[in-house]
Amino acid sequence: MHFNMPISGKRSPFQTADLNKVPEDNGVFQLLSSGKTIYFGYADEAGLKSKIREHYTGKHGSCTKIATGFKYEVHEDPQARCEQLLKEYEKKFGIVPRCNLSD
Repeated sequence: MHFNMPISGKRSPFQTADLNKVPEDNGVFQLLSSGKTIYFGYADEAGLKSKIREHYTGKHGSCTKIATGFKYEVHEDPQARCEQLLKEYEKKFGIVPRCNLSD
């Protein structure tokens, strides 16, 4: 199987200035801490910028709030793409990212 991970977008610091550059499109995102993936998520109706900002502000708990970086990818079917990323990650590492465990 071909691994499409990590998300094809560039890594950005998990800070307000970089979050403001994210589009409000549908897509998937990857949160990182110390260079390691801690969470994969997706945004449809809310849009990527809003959804990633929710994690930044702690709306989804402390696990993802500690992220130090993020990547995103605009995608027309974000839920399916996120499921694909999670399956590929689990196949490669034997477990889903730690912040996806509580989902």
